[in-house]
Amino acid sequence: MALVQTTLIIRDDDTSFFTSPDLLNRVYGRLLSEGIPISLSVIPAHNANVRVAHRPGSPFDPSIPPSYRGRNQDYPVTQNQALCDFLQDKVQEGLLEVCLHGFNHAYMEFDMSDTERVEQKLREGRTILSEAVPEAPIETFIAPYDKLSPEAFETVLKVGYHLSTRPESVPPDTFPQPIPDYAHLAHPYGRSIFTCEEYIFTHRDEPADCLARIKERLAAQDFLIITNHYWSFFYDWKGPHPLLDAWDQLVDELLSNQQNIRFTTFQQYQVSS
Repeated sequence: MALVQTTLIIRDDDTSFFTSPDLLNRVYGRLLSEGIPISLSVIPAHNANVRVAHRPGSPFDPSIPPSYRGRNQDYPVTQNQALCDFLQDKVQEGLLEVCLHGFNHAYMEFDMSDTERVEQKLREGRTILSEAVPEAPIETFIAPYDKLSPEAFETVLKVGYHLSTRPESVPPDTFPQPIPDYAHLAHPYGRSIFTCEEYIFTHRDEPADCLARIKERLAAQDFLIITNHYWSFFYDWKGPHPLLDAWDQLVDELLSNQQNIRFTTFQQYQVSS
């Protein structure tokens, strides 16, 4: 794989009460063992009755295991001690950034104009994550479904978070120039916006197509964010999905091309920029 000199952030969404550290280790263990850091987007209190309204039939959110689906209850991540221990260990080793991923992952949770409610969710979510992983600085916010209203967008930055989101969630009057698919942008509030256009590895596409797409990005981009859902590699909680083989092939190539890649996290990027 021919690479340009690339700065690469690996972001994974939807870690929650429902997440086994074994699954995270299966996807990212080889990278972590080589000292390559990951930005994990963690849901403070995942509700088990969330449906994805933009999908045909409004199915349950696939980040919820089948045995929990339909329970209208929030499950704080603090109640999964094995996961909290795993996160804390990796944070202490400098291998993990914990990002705030909404509050309970309600559908389009931050596509609202009620700024007081947005602030409440940010405050309460951070409290839970700080209890779950006491040594983790919580500095980056990622909205569920990568969707924010203009009001929520501004509130997140005013409160003091950096933000990773899709370019279309950036209000059009924020910057005078077009928003790149993958970029680090300095906001006037002193916060950073990291744009990330797509989930490249997805169970909805052929694994070979996903692998080809990421190779194209790595060959062309000097700044790239790979955004995953760990559960896609075990889609519908039925064991390893063929997508996992494609991911393993990418990991092989990333490890063999480390001299061309600067691996970092949103948080580390701030410190070094």
